This record gives sequence, C-alpha cells and structure tokens, in this order.
Amino acid sequence: MNELFPNIALSARLFVYTADETLSPNELSSFSNELSNFISTWKAHGTHLNSSFMFIANRVLLIVVDEQDQTATGCSIDSLNRFLQNSAHHWFTRNWVLHNSNSNELNSQWMAKDLQEFHSKCKSGEISLEEYVLNTTVLTLADARQNLVQRVSESWHSQML
Repeated sequence: MNELFPNIALSARLFVYTADETLSPNELSSFSNELSNFISTWKAHGTHLNSSFMFIANRVLLIVVDEQDQTATGCSIDSLNRFLQNSAHHWFTRNWVLHNSNSNELNSQWMAKDLQEFHSKCKSGEISLEEYVLNTTVLTLADARQNLVQRVSESWHSQML
C-alpha cells in the first residue's frame, strides 16, 4: 500500500466514495477528466488544496487532501460534494461492499455486493471470512495504507455477522 499516493503526507485527509455501478472505461475516462479539472481549481479560502485522486475497480473513488498548507474547510468539502452530486454517477451509495478472494492488491478483480447480501453470504459461509474487503471507513492516508484492504474477519463487517 506504500504506492498509494506516494507523494502525499501520511497525515493527509482521505475521502472515499463508492458508485452504485461500475463505470465503463469511457465513463471512467470522461469522469476522470472532469474530476482532474475540478481538483486543479479546488480551493479553500482562496488557497489551492493539494489533492489527488484514484479509482479502484472503476467504482471506488479515493480523494486525498494534504492539509499541511491548507485545511479542507466545510465550504470546500461542500463544493466537492456538489461536484460529485452533479456528475452522471451516484457516488454517495454506502451499501456496497467490494470484496475478492484472491488478493489484497488494489488492482485485483473486486466484486461488488449489496451490504445485506454480503453479510448474508458471510453468515452462510458462501463468502469466507478470509476474503478481502475494501474498508471505505478510512479517514487518512496513513490509515488507508494500513487498513484500506482487510480480511473480512479483521474488518468492521465481522462485528455485524
């Protein structure tokens, strides 16, 4: 996970959004261009925010903000949320779980399940507690490097089973 935003301070704030569907390569390219334009002009109190983004499985969006020079304020976060709300994709869906059984690498083949279905399949044994999940509750880059990918048994999901 050290390759995750290697030029950003570990204390950087992280925002994680999950789309309600997997973006096609064309949708991802188009949205990436729009997001790049937004990020290049994103400011808080007139000061540019040192930020970057990446996608996982064409469905999970990570936006990191290095707040050493300028904190992301309520207004700047609101502008980010408005930008995402006005996009062609639904980024505020919180009931999707991305998991895989093969690898803890970000570029793995991640499968998406509805949260209730995921928990049900874990309880029935159809999904092993040794599978990997993306932890969308991480708040900082340091936390993401340690906890973005976890086994189900080590994640918050295990408390729900």
